[in-house]
Amino acid sequence: MTNAVRLVAVGSMFSICQILAEGPADSQGFVMDSYHTEQGLPAEAVTSILQDRRGYLWIGTTNGLARFDGIHFTTFDSINNPELPDGRILSLYQGRSGSLWIGTARGLVRYEGGRFSPFFEKDGLSSERILCASEDLAGNVWAGTEAGLNRLEQARFTSFFTLEGLPDDRINGMTILGKNLIFATGKGLAEFGGVRFGLYAPFAGIPSDDIREIKADAAGNLWLIDDTGLWRIRLQGTDQNVVQVYQGAVTVFDIGADGVLWLGSPDGILRELAVNGSDVSPVQIAHFPSSISALREDAEHDLWLGTASSGLYRLKHRELNLTTPIGSGGQDVFSLEILSSNEMWFSTAAGTLACWNANEMVTNIPWAAGMQVRVVSGDGHSGIWIGTVDDGLFHWDDGKLSHWDELDGLSDNDVESIYVGKDKIWLGTRNGGLNSLHDGHIDRFLTPWGLTGNYAGVITGDGRDRVWIGTTGDGLFCLSNGVFSAFSGTNGLPNNDVRALLVDDEQVLWGGTDDGLVRLQDNHLMAFSKKDGLPDDEICQLQQDNRGNLWVGCNSGVYRLQKWQLADYANGRVQFIDAVPYGESDGLPAMQCIPGAQIRNTSASRDETVWFATSKDVVSLDPAQTRWNTKPPSVVLEQLLIDDVPVPLTNPVRIPPGAERIQFQYTALSLVAPDKARFRCRFDGFDRAWVNLENKRTVQYTQVPPGHYRFRVIACNNDGVWNQDGDSLAVIVMPFWWETAWFKLLVLGIFAAFVFGILRQRRIRLREMERLRVRIAGDLHDELGSSLWSIALLSQMLKKHGKMGDEERRDAGEIHRIAGQTSNAIRDIVWIINPAFDTVQDLVQRMKDFAGTILRGAEYQLNCEGLSLSRRLTLGFRENVFLMYKEILTNVAKHAEASSVEICLKELPRIWELSVRDNGRGFDPLTPVTGNGLQNLRRRAEKIGASVHVTSSPGKGTTVMLSILKSGEGPFWRLKFRQKLYEKHYDGSQDDGLAR
Repeated sequence: MTNAVRLVAVGSMFSICQILAEGPADSQGFVMDSYHTEQGLPAEAVTSILQDRRGYLWIGTTNGLARFDGIHFTTFDSINNPELPDGRILSLYQGRSGSLWIGTARGLVRYEGGRFSPFFEKDGLSSERILCASEDLAGNVWAGTEAGLNRLEQARFTSFFTLEGLPDDRINGMTILGKNLIFATGKGLAEFGGVRFGLYAPFAGIPSDDIREIKADAAGNLWLIDDTGLWRIRLQGTDQNVVQVYQGAVTVFDIGADGVLWLGSPDGILRELAVNGSDVSPVQIAHFPSSISALREDAEHDLWLGTASSGLYRLKHRELNLTTPIGSGGQDVFSLEILSSNEMWFSTAAGTLACWNANEMVTNIPWAAGMQVRVVSGDGHSGIWIGTVDDGLFHWDDGKLSHWDELDGLSDNDVESIYVGKDKIWLGTRNGGLNSLHDGHIDRFLTPWGLTGNYAGVITGDGRDRVWIGTTGDGLFCLSNGVFSAFSGTNGLPNNDVRALLVDDEQVLWGGTDDGLVRLQDNHLMAFSKKDGLPDDEICQLQQDNRGNLWVGCNSGVYRLQKWQLADYANGRVQFIDAVPYGESDGLPAMQCIPGAQIRNTSASRDETVWFATSKDVVSLDPAQTRWNTKPPSVVLEQLLIDDVPVPLTNPVRIPPGAERIQFQYTALSLVAPDKARFRCRFDGFDRAWVNLENKRTVQYTQVPPGHYRFRVIACNNDGVWNQDGDSLAVIVMPFWWETAWFKLLVLGIFAAFVFGILRQRRIRLREMERLRVRIAGDLHDELGSSLWSIALLSQMLKKHGKMGDEERRDAGEIHRIAGQTSNAIRDIVWIINPAFDTVQDLVQRMKDFAGTILRGAEYQLNCEGLSLSRRLTLGFRENVFLMYKEILTNVAKHAEASSVEICLKELPRIWELSVRDNGRGFDPLTPVTGNGLQNLRRRAEKIGASVHVTSSPGKGTTVMLSILKSGEGPFWRLKFRQKLYEKHYDGSQDDGLAR
């Protein structure tokens, strides 16, 4: 180890390292924004400022009136609004009803419901130059002019002058004190007693009677300005205590919510005045280019300031009280170790090491010149560990410097990260992976132990004695009980470059990568990115506070997340992530945080202050001292456009049929940071869930079908406080006449009538067919049946008693046989045609009769299972089933030589099953058959989509199984579908004789 020169540049470092507790001298504790004609302000000369109850900021200028939502100026002047008689706005006031009263150089104007209504001298005003306006407890509006006072009561003006007791006809201002109005005139204060005016007395102590402006505070004190300064009139019983609290020229003033007073002067100086008893301490806040002409503190405690010729300004409190505890001379701070509230060590990107202790630089470490410090960390006692670039590891304690490098076993002299564990010091190197130091001995952990990353950039530990290592290019590793576990892109890590690690108070590991945030708990990894709602994916630094917030330093600033919300989002309990961003508008000196900067607060009195290293300096953020914006923003639906044409916002809005596009425009009235307002909307009846709109202030829907809808929009302010009520609008999209309900009902009625007519006609035809079937059956039975019976009888008699030869006798016998067969066939046809025999019971009886006739000499059984005997069957179904049954029994009678036949008819939920089993001689299904019986049976089966299965073998009888769909006949495609149904109810292993 080399003992060399002391660290130099202490003096130069001292010159750039300072505690800046108050911020810039020209705007202490504030961030300033300016607005000019380039941004939409009507003129650079601002005359008055007012914030209405919804949250809009109204700015009066010498060239028109502007309404400001924090993003856009909406301008009103005599050109685009002829009802506004003059562009020179002198005063603004909002009444209790919400009407805005505008004092101009040429009349008083009321703005209500989006319309301007002017009043002039011809309407009863004493003068058209309106200097101020107010409202009494009875709701009457008072207007002060340069030539008299006016009261608007029941649409009529009454004018008052010095004759009625006013000290002067010029009215500069007015305010309500208790139940009365107090008026400031050019010659003192006046109070209205109902008929006449009287001096507001006693009024001793104010040298000037020319009162320029007057206001009352919440405690009942009067504040006024004259040409000598600011005065307070404090009421104490029946006495009045008149005190001049500020002496000097004042043009305007305003009373803040915290009790402070804001004073504007003609030379452009803004002062903050805190009055505590008799102690008055004015503080100069900022200096502007021209005279301050208007002041107003808004509902979120920001100050709006108008000047005589240089535009509008907004002074916003530094929301997070950002300070710069350490100056680094413009160099990136790579490592910061906070040992106590008075001792901080840091290293810069240039390799400089410095210590800020008790407001002075005290670094005095002897080492070789030219060494560069990479990382610094406290050792848990009074010393520090120092990692260098190319010179290994150092330990400085109580004036003693110790050193370890590659000669002492260190795997690499470039030490990138240091973590002080319970009994070991863990070191991450650029090219040598992980090392540990214990009792002066170094152990290396490389590939054989399961760590494949050489560049160990960040290290941390948790309460379970586990060490977490973030690498560059090789992912995340965990060392537990001597075993490494790896997390990379293959198991959910969004990027293998891990820049930051943090173990929070619940022992949850948070990791920052180049492609998003990682949450790891119980080996369950969840990644979050911009698509989930993060403002930036390049995460450089991670911090936590004591309020459950996770603070993220990224490439575009800092943002805050709620850890519980991230956990609920990972588990699917919430739909969105609310990230609150912070940037230069909040006082951050630079948008970019340094990747991989290692910042630890190891002081014993650790508070919830979070620290970030940016490209310009190190900043601290103290949430405990933060002035959080807890006021939900007002949400206003400003405009509705139908096919790009604005329409009035009636409720509901009726949209004509055929509209292609519906566009909603809305805003959130939070002026602290309007660009950070975020919106969600839902078009009830069209959207199934809330839609996250980020900071977009317009949404469009296309091809919305006719119906009743409601558009709802909600918003949050810059600190993530949501207005869950938001604003809404009912929308009715009108249909074309052919889309209306009455037209649909008419069409439905016509269709129903048409169907009813068809069904009625079908029923008539069915009755006619039944009558026809009865007549045909009767005719066949009576005419053809009796004739055939006569032929059979005559042929039989001729055969027995006639004198014929053998050949003629054979012919007579044949005639008798054919007549008998034809008679039986006619009897079957009559049975099939006659609707009186359409039930299942008739079918069973007919099958039984036929079996008794055809199976003479053999025993048979006819079994029925699950039959509904009263069920009616269609003509075609009954015909085909019976004829197939006859074909089967005829084959049995002719060829089987069976002594026993078993017939079973079974009804299942979708099919009929008919089986005929005999004990005859059987046959080989593989042997070709010469008869047509089976072919006829198959053709009839195909007609009704039935399935035929034949099982037989020589000497073992034959079984024929018919599976028939109950619905009977149908087209070809339906028959194929039925065939698949049969396969579900029939054992496909049986032999199908027909198929063979």
